[in-house]
Amino acid sequence: EIKNELEKESYTISSIVKKSKKSPTPPPFMTSTLQQSASSLLGFSPTKTMSIAQKLYEGVATPQGVMGVITYMRTDSLNIAKEALEEA
Repeated sequence: EIKNELEKESYTISSIVKKSKKSPTPPPFMTSTLQQSASSLLGFSPTKTMSIAQKLYEGVATPQGVMGVITYMRTDSLNIAKEALEEA
């Protein structure tokens, strides 16, 4: 009912305010959290998830050649190498 009433009207945007928002970076996926997210968000089985992750780890074709686009996915460690943090 409310939706129908709102759709009958016309509206004018009087101003737009742009704001930057920083949110904390989520931690990297562990094997279990990768599988859980892929299942709940995409409906993927653990097998399908790990198959896709393996392909992304091994590399995909880019203009610069074949490149791995994710780090090793079969880990339960959240530690990030110091060198990787410095590059980020």
